[in-house]
Amino acid sequence: MTHMSGFRGPAARAPAPAFRASLWRTGLVALALVGWEVLSRLGVLDPAFVSSPAGILHSLVSLAGEAPVRHAFALTAFETLAAFAVAAAAGVLGGLAIGMSRPATEVGLPILSMLFAVPQMVLFPLFVLFLGIGIQSKIVFGVTHGTLPILLNTIAGVRTVTPALLEPMRAMGASRVQQFRLVYFPAAAPLLLTGLRMGIGHTLLGVLLAELFASQSGVGFYIRQYTAGLQAGPMLAMVLTISLAAIAVNEGMRQLELHVSRWRGR
Repeated sequence: MTHMSGFRGPAARAPAPAFRASLWRTGLVALALVGWEVLSRLGVLDPAFVSSPAGILHSLVSLAGEAPVRHAFALTAFETLAAFAVAAAAGVLGGLAIGMSRPATEVGLPILSMLFAVPQMVLFPLFVLFLGIGIQSKIVFGVTHGTLPILLNTIAGVRTVTPALLEPMRAMGASRVQQFRLVYFPAAAPLLLTGLRMGIGHTLLGVLLAELFASQSGVGFYIRQYTAGLQAGPMLAMVLTISLAAIAVNEGMRQLELHVSRWRGR
């Protein structure tokens, strides 16, 4: 009889590194939540400033039944999507136009990089002065936050195209549109998607900042109101909801990036 004591079938194999890392992450998050709940119940954490996980869950359920809060989330979602649509169009088209022109890149890229380093929050009073505290200022502030990451990443993606890729097409008489469709856009796609992923996060940040500091509606307005009223449970419930939504969108964009990268690698 063949000795089988050393045989390890598929079920006996060690878990993959990615699966082990996922288990560790899940365990650490669960441990942190349990510790947070225990400290809250022991009175170590002041409920006026830090609600317990159970309290946040209760507030989340309560807020879900309030029509004004649902309207606030819908309004913030609309403002973010509207701002991101404009930022994506401006960033992608502008990035392609600048990146495909060496003189435009040499002149414009340093200026754009400098603007990206400027904290836009210091300019927010100007947005309020010219646009008021309505929906226009929040959308425009979101656009200004989201455009530059998309623009810079698109330029970087286009600049990865080497002359060796373009010379054969030019020799065969390819038009500018054909060069864009067959060379520039596929080359720029991974960094373009990275820019879009960064852009939607920055756009959401701009909208929320505008709502926090100068608004009478939206998620940021309610977070400000709950914070001022020392209502930690509802405030953290809204922060948790918007955070989970941002994480979900970011993960979806990241998976799309991975898919495009695998497609280009074939």
